[in-house]
Amino acid sequence: MERYKGFLIDGSAILTSATAFDWYSQGTIFGTSRIDSVVEIKRIRGPVFNSKKAAEEHGLKLCKDWIDKRSTAKDRIRLVTGGQLRYPHTRPTSSMRIQSRDEWNSLGGWIDT
Repeated sequence: MERYKGFLIDGSAILTSATAFDWYSQGTIFGTSRIDSVVEIKRIRGPVFNSKKAAEEHGLKLCKDWIDKRSTAKDRIRLVTGGQLRYPHTRPTSSMRIQSRDEWNSLGGWIDT
């Protein structure tokens, strides 16, 4: 499991059958909820590999591609605030899971009002 753009991602390999040594690649993306627990956001199943390590690595790639393509700043803000949408022009509150001012600025920054 590793951190990628504010998400936790995991690449895993799933056996195709009990008698075969082929592996499906699978990527799982996690976020945090309002009560500081980790929640699964998305699970992506990929192609079959004949190597467990290759399937795991491809699972991580699936996660990174999904985050890069589908994760807008609005979605990231919703995920890090536990589902409560906070617009970029509002100040972060204690319930937000943004780790640094740089991370907040990367999501659109804040404007003092």
